[in-house]
Amino acid sequence: MPFYKFFLTPDRHEKLELNGVDPDNFEEIVCNPDRKATSCNRGRPLAFGCDNRGEEIVCVYELGADGLTVYPITAYYPEG
Repeated sequence: MPFYKFFLTPDRHEKLELNGVDPDNFEEIVCNPDRKATSCNRGRPLAFGCDNRGEEIVCVYELGADGLTVYPITAYYPEG
């Protein structure tokens, strides 16, 4: 599991919470995803994983130039 530094600003924290995603779940999924992909519209990394209830979350983020800093963009529960 890689060691990332998460740069979670107050507005990004609020964005996660508005979507019902706990920031700790976001970090866990990015560090240990079930699968990864790249978004079609902006080319951002996506990490897929489950919360502690077993529901899938999609985490969207940007990776800093150092390859270790994660800038959360958003996260959401996909419609099923």
